[in-house]
Amino acid sequence: MRRCWTTGPDTSWGELDAVHHATRDLALELAYLRHGLDASYGRELDKLPADVLAAFEAALMRSLDREELSRALAETVELVLRESSLTAKVPARMEPSFDS
Repeated sequence: MRRCWTTGPDTSWGELDAVHHATRDLALELAYLRHGLDASYGRELDKLPADVLAAFEAALMRSLDREELSRALAETVELVLRESSLTAKVPARMEPSFDS
């Protein structure tokens, strides 16, 4: 089931914040995988290249107002799109193995 998230007047700050955090976590996980790092619990965050970390800095919230949260969420969605397109180019070494 999908839900469309909007930044309209009926969307609560808490909902937008939760979506922002979940989206940022997804983008970070994709970046970890693309660089062959352990994605669990952010343990290897310091091993991501500086240019990747700089891109994520733009997605941080600078204040607690609604407009800033919407801006940060939009930046984070762009990160997911970018990382997913780059991760798709990673060789087949990431293919899952299935046991019969």
